[in-house]
Amino acid sequence: MYLDAHGDFNTLATTPSHFVGGMCLAHVCGLQVAPLLWPGVRRIAEASVYLVGARELDPGEVSNLTRSRVHRIAFGRDEVDAPSLLAAVRRKPVWLHVDLDVVDPRELAAVALPVDGGPSLAALRELVRSVAQVADVRGVEICGYDARKDPGAKLPGVLAEAFAGVFS
Repeated sequence: MYLDAHGDFNTLATTPSHFVGGMCLAHVCGLQVAPLLWPGVRRIAEASVYLVGARELDPGEVSNLTRSRVHRIAFGRDEVDAPSLLAAVRRKPVWLHVDLDVVDPRELAAVALPVDGGPSLAALRELVRSVAQVADVRGVEICGYDARKDPGAKLPGVLAEAFAGVFS
């Protein structure tokens, strides 16, 4: 389950920026130039991937995602398709990638690449809590925090409070 405001589904052939962070999901799904470099890593089947909340996609990502078997799940300020996501992950092992830019930047401004239109932090917490209740969460990765935009270093505490008890 890949929660991100961006698709991260570019390849070297489709990226306009050559930003490697915009190629991560495509790479682990097997759309790479070279094999994955670290031992024991296997490709993730596209049909097993749920891209949740992606709302800022460049043309290459749109094209790549259209041809892929990656499932797209709406998760924004005004729309959440939680029922289909929860049905899909029920009783399955799940690894969660949470890029904080999936949340509306009016609420979480200390992110690397903010994108308008995201859900609230409370909605993110509720979605993750619901997933944890029906699926076997094997790991969680939270990324996208930009400490330079958080001079009081408040966001880590906000996140700890928001997610306390979600996985217990």
